[in-house]
Amino acid sequence: MLKSRTLTALVLSLGTLWILLATPAWAYTGFIFLVLFLGAWEWGRLAGLIRLPLRVAYALLLTAALAAAHWLLPVSPMWWAVLALLWWLLVLVRIPSFRAGTPQQHLDLPSLLAGLPTLLPFAVLALSIYEWHRLWVLLCLLVVAASDMGAYFAGRAFGHSKLVPNVSPGKTWAGLWGGLLASGLVGTLGALTYAPGQLEVIAPGFVLGVGTGFLATIGDLNESMLKRRSGAKDSGSLLPGHGGVLDRIDSLSAAVSFFTLGLMVMAWV
Repeated sequence: MLKSRTLTALVLSLGTLWILLATPAWAYTGFIFLVLFLGAWEWGRLAGLIRLPLRVAYALLLTAALAAAHWLLPVSPMWWAVLALLWWLLVLVRIPSFRAGTPQQHLDLPSLLAGLPTLLPFAVLALSIYEWHRLWVLLCLLVVAASDMGAYFAGRAFGHSKLVPNVSPGKTWAGLWGGLLASGLVGTLGALTYAPGQLEVIAPGFVLGVGTGFLATIGDLNESMLKRRSGAKDSGSLLPGHGGVLDRIDSLSAAVSFFTLGLMVMAWV
């Protein structure tokens, strides 16, 4: 299990970096469309879309919505980011009161509809920040990865008090603070790389990292609620040792909204 998990992580990391840094823009665009389709496919199953044609239709609907948003009805990324943050605020408010109850296999329409504000803005903004500069995408990925690793190691070392055991029993308050510190440090390093020697960017960079890391945690918990409702351990089995596509983009789906808005507010793009 550990070997397959490590191998999958290596292939995913190298493959994503290759698409991001060494391929034409159309390859990255196609990659994001594929990720959205697969994520919507898994989301539909977790929300209770058992029949294959309905799940395909749901995934195609979100993919078509992305195409329309990207090519036919372009809207400023700032509005996408603001709308997404409003959605994640609603998710945050819901988390403390969530109770999974008995796992349900039937269609849950609210959960199905929630896939739209969860996945579509993520894909639109992932394309937008790439158009500004592909290295912004890399920084966002690094901040989210730092949040994840910081939370893991801090939780292992100091975690005793559970964060939200009704949603994710493994998360602790120590893990949250460790993840925020790690993401803040990476955000700071990213800011100093963007503006070498300009110390005034340290504080904005740290805030950008911390905010992005916090939203990454909310995105993770959002998918955990969906999985607990359906009784699923993973969103899928496409990625050996890691579960499904949603299990890899759950944090990013929320984090990219704060990251995008932060870049625009600080006029770095």
